[in-house]
Amino acid sequence: VAVVGLAALAPAAQAAETSLKFNCSASILTDQEFVFDAKFDIPSQVKVGRTINATFSGTVTAPNSTRGAAYSFLNGRFLEGGATIDAKFGGAAVTMNATLPKTAIPSTDGPMEIAATGGGALVADTLGVKTLTVDGFTAPLTMTKADGTTSPIEVTCVAKAPAAVVATVDVAQGTATTAKVTYAKKAKKAKTSVKVVNDDKSAAQGKAKLTVDVNQAWDGNT
Repeated sequence: VAVVGLAALAPAAQAAETSLKFNCSASILTDQEFVFDAKFDIPSQVKVGRTINATFSGTVTAPNSTRGAAYSFLNGRFLEGGATIDAKFGGAAVTMNATLPKTAIPSTDGPMEIAATGGGALVADTLGVKTLTVDGFTAPLTMTKADGTTSPIEVTCVAKAPAAVVATVDVAQGTATTAKVTYAKKAKKAKTSVKVVNDDKSAAQGKAKLTVDVNQAWDGNT
């Protein structure tokens, strides 16, 4: 007889899509509204004490005023670099990083979009529901000009709604499952029992599934 016990408390993944607005400064420009549209991949539930590898991919959109100044005033043609994102996970400060690939600055009127991918480590150190929020980011970019030379461009952004929730994670107790099967030959019946406990030995909340394979060879000793 083969026995398998499964606690229904395993983590499930979530892909949280979000759109965040920032008040940004770039070079001599201030009060520029940037928008970050992204999808965050993060578990919806995790065992306490674990470190979560949160990742994201999306697009940063700058207004036409930023694009026009970069192209016409600064004679820029390409932008690239990285960004450091200041965030909070369950109220604790965390840092995430992003990469912005080399992107052409449009010559025509309209917003400018730059792809951004990255992530960071989130520590689930206490029990309860934790939220991920973003306070702002800094992006030390490199601008390539029309003549081929480069110059640094520092972008600093502050979230307009820093309390906006990007993702939610339920930090729960870990569980251990034990299963026992006894077989009564005369009655030709098997008696099963399953016990699921948390790491602190308290009873777990949720459901458990027990599978008994009666096709396995029986040695007659149980």
